[in-house]
Amino acid sequence: MIESTISRPRRPEYTGTNRCTACTIVNTGISVLIALLMSLFVTPLVALLVLVVSGLSIYLRGYLVPGTPALTKRFLPASVLNWFGKTPVSESAITESAQFLRDGGLVRYCPTTDDVRLVEGVRTEWHERMDAITVELIHERFGKLLEAEDIEIQKRGEGVHVVADEIVAVKRRTTVALRVDAAAIPLLRDRCPDWETLSIDEKDELLRTLRVFLETCPSCGEELAHDTDEVESCCSTQEVYTLSCEGCDRRLSEVPSNS
Repeated sequence: MIESTISRPRRPEYTGTNRCTACTIVNTGISVLIALLMSLFVTPLVALLVLVVSGLSIYLRGYLVPGTPALTKRFLPASVLNWFGKTPVSESAITESAQFLRDGGLVRYCPTTDDVRLVEGVRTEWHERMDAITVELIHERFGKLLEAEDIEIQKRGEGVHVVADEIVAVKRRTTVALRVDAAAIPLLRDRCPDWETLSIDEKDELLRTLRVFLETCPSCGEELAHDTDEVESCCSTQEVYTLSCEGCDRRLSEVPSNS
């Protein structure tokens, strides 16, 4: 009964592994300021009560002031959001990743289509590896990627998080994207001499970039469609290029647009 009452106001999209550090700090600062004002102009007991209620609200809901995610998104500058890892991947980083893939022989320029595409042998091997992926392999490969002995895969709606040492280390929009990346890890490791020297973030960015070059859905075999969309986190709105399967209504990739 008590647990049910407490869980009712919870907002899982803003708490737990989804908790936003920037929003939490902003709301904590607001609650402390209100408590100070209460202690000065009312009584210390009221100030203490304000702190307790505010802390409980932030713990359960992720924020104190209604609309904080929208306010943070609108008024916090990119330089501040960058302190909390909230700024999008830069265009230069994506360009560097694509060049890395080209140097590793995974993608090449195709004059017929005037586009950069997967090398045929890489495409074939990648799909074969996707078909062979198991839950155990996903744990093993992301465990090595994150240099963690034990990882946990958590479903978040349609999305999925890879948690290492109680920290969300990898986020994917769909389980299919996670399976695709698990199959891609040995491709990159075997073909890119510098793979082992890269940071975890750089490896993750290469996986995201490689996924853009998929042409058919690994689940249903339908041709993948490119489009644009706006995606929102609690602190920002960003236009992205998307790669989705209309056959099974799944999104496999999102890459920041150049605009």
